[in-house]
Amino acid sequence: MLIFELRESTNKSIEILEECYVKNKESFSDNSFSLWATCIAYFLIEEGCDKESENGGYDLLSQAVNRNSNYDKTYYAFGRINFERKNYKKACKLFHRAYELSPRKEYKYCEAVSHLINDNQREGISLLKSIYTYPFEYIIINEKIAFVLGTELAITGNLEEARKIACILLNTDYMFILGDYEHCVQLYDKSKLLEDAMWLNKYFYSLKQMNQVCKANKKLVEITQKIEKEINEELYSDDWESYEDYKEYITSEKKQT
Repeated sequence: MLIFELRESTNKSIEILEECYVKNKESFSDNSFSLWATCIAYFLIEEGCDKESENGGYDLLSQAVNRNSNYDKTYYAFGRINFERKNYKKACKLFHRAYELSPRKEYKYCEAVSHLINDNQREGISLLKSIYTYPFEYIIINEKIAFVLGTELAITGNLEEARKIACILLNTDYMFILGDYEHCVQLYDKSKLLEDAMWLNKYFYSLKQMNQVCKANKKLVEITQKIEKEINEELYSDDWESYEDYKEYITSEKKQT
């Protein structure tokens, strides 16, 4: 896992992982192999640039799945490559298994899209409804869910439900584009969209356009205090032997960044 964070290059990472396999293959448990295979497949598929690398990653993920990997990313990665190869039925099962191991909306969203493309609208819509929430907690994935769900509801004739979702999507972005800044500020305050950093610029710009400098300054102080509180929390207590070790880690991370 360290090489994932501090890799010098893709080739170097693959070299180290291959060396790891040669040294430990006789003692690898199924889970150890699955983790290793998932890691190296990532480099072969995501960073590789030829069909041979992709096929190598595919074979490794297939082996990891056959060994009943306990890692959700194994099934997610294998689901993605099967989706790209238009094997949607298999992709559905793999995304479903990934969600069972780790209930992330992204996994169920991918399963739903696989069903939709495979002409199984009923199941796809049902899955999207099960993960659709508003106000949005995480903007990007929830807007994707809302957009696809709204589109499919409209296609299948559920116009009233589709219209409600369309209004939400319009409100969260298009009101800003249209210059309805007062509506934007009200929506952001109500929906707590400021928890996602991508909305900060739009929020403060809207306040500026409304000449609400005092409110902008007050909100800025609140956000700053919240950040400072999180920074000053003693998170190091359970993970580090001393405060000095924690400070040294933070310093090294800053330099790397």
